[in-house]
Formats: sequence, structure tokens, C-alpha cells
Amino acid sequence: MADDNEKPDGFQCPGCRKYLATTQGLNEHKRTNHLTGVCYFPGSTFPDFEGEDDHRMAKQLLEANDKNGGSESGDLYVCRWGCAAGAHTYKSLAALKFHLRAKQRERVDEEAKRRREAEAQGAEGGAKDADSKAAADPGAEAVPEAGSSAQDDAGSKDGAESKSDAVGSKDDATGSKEDTSSKGGADSKDDAASPTTSTKDNEKPEAKV
Repeated sequence: MADDNEKPDGFQCPGCRKYLATTQGLNEHKRTNHLTGVCYFPGSTFPDFEGEDDHRMAKQLLEANDKNGGSESGDLYVCRWGCAAGAHTYKSLAALKFHLRAKQRERVDEEAKRRREAEAQGAEGGAKDADSKAAADPGAEAVPEAGSSAQDDAGSKDGAESKSDAVGSKDDATGSKEDTSSKGGADSKDDAASPTTSTKDNEKPEAKV
């Protein structure tokens, strides 16, 4: 089965897009390159730099090794990184540089893994906090949107005023009806009480001859 990174002219590094002739060359390239701008040599005082410059970083690693006991010991070159297996010795300076670059790249990968795990834990912790809050207060009502309370108050006020106007109109109608009834009753009573002039009273006596 063909490698996904295989191209007609070799194998491509996913970091820098460089092509290597063999998979072994690609693996060695990834193991000793892309060293970042942070020197992880124990006790290093070199300031960090932006970007990626593997040549510059390799030079810093060798200088840091020299400051921590020296790189040369007779005909051998010694790693002062503090490896678990003890001080490594190499027959050439190039071999020592290769080892120091590999140690730097190991630390770069460890730091990247640590950051990914920290980010994952932070995201998981945030999700758990949200779930805990929801479980602790399941009946919590959603916060009303801004302005909705004022609108509700305005609606209630308009409804109350409309109701008051309706009641007032009803009272006015009732009062008018009562006034009409009272006036009509009084007028009828007055008419009944007024004396009616008889025709007999209006007749004049005849003159005597």
C-alpha cells in the first residue's frame, strides 16, 4: 500500500513540505528539524526568537553544551544534556550536533503534547462546569431579552387604560340613561299635577235684561 506522502520525487515533510528520497530520510528529517525558537537545553539562558531557524538553534545547543562541561573530551565529543543513560560520547562533532538536535526536537514534541492535553482538559472542564450548573438549577428560567420587561409593562399599562376607558364609557352611558329617566319622570309628574282649565270656568255669564 502506497504511503500517503509518497510523490514521484520522494516523500514530503508535512511541516515544511520538503521532499525526501526515502522514508528513512523523512523520519530523520522530522526527528532533527523544526526545532522552534525556544532552546530547551537544561539551564540554557538563550532568549527565545520568533520563527524557525534550525541552523541558529543547532548553534545555540552546541554553545549551551560547551558551557555545561564542554563538548570535547580527548578525541571524543560529549553530550552534557543530562540524558537518562548518562553522558553520551561521539566520535565526531557532527554526530554530537545530530544528537543535540534530536534531544531538542523531543522536548518540542513533549511541549506540544502537553499543550494539547491542557487545552483538552480545559475544554472538558468547561463542559463539566456547564453540566453541573444546569443540573444544580434545572428550573432556571431563561433570562429575558433586554427591553422585553419594558414592553410587557407598557402592554399591561395600555390594557389597564383601555379597561378603565371602557368602564368610564359604561358609567357615562348609565348616567345619561338615569338623567333621561329622571327628567322624563319629573316632567310627567309635573304635567299630571298641573290643573286643567275647564271650559265651564271660561264661559262668561249672560247679561240680565
